[in-house]
Amino acid sequence: MPLMNVSNISAGSGALQNAASGLARASQGVEQDAESIATGSLGGSDTTAPLLDLSQQSVLAGASADAFSIANQTLGSLLDVLA
Repeated sequence: MPLMNVSNISAGSGALQNAASGLARASQGVEQDAESIATGSLGGSDTTAPLLDLSQQSVLAGASADAFSIANQTLGSLLDVLA
């Protein structure tokens, strides 16, 4: 059986990098929101915006985790086909 071109596998690794980047952005957002909520609650500031953003960060993290899982499964399938 002839060897197949594996250059398309790099596209899958890009998807993994994008998913990891999304998880990192969500983590940074959670840290910023937590700090804003902590300092705002101590100083009497409105914490509504950081609380809402915290919810959005949760959605971003979930979507990034799903994308990571799908990219991982896709790469696994490609490797199975090429093996």
